[in-house]
Amino acid sequence: MREHGFHVYRLANDYAAASYPAALARPAPAIRWHGPVTEMSDLVLSRTDAATLPSRS
Repeated sequence: MREHGFHVYRLANDYAAASYPAALARPAPAIRWHGPVTEMSDLVLSRTDAATLPSRS
């Protein structure tokens, strides 16, 4: 996908049910991801070239 102009971002998610209300109320921005994916992760592919993607609430 990088060859097609996409950048990879990772969303913060510890997958604990108790963390979801706070994450919905105040979402963290997606952070640019450079390394390999070695564990369960929520990824966003975007053509935006930035260190973080703005969170939307």
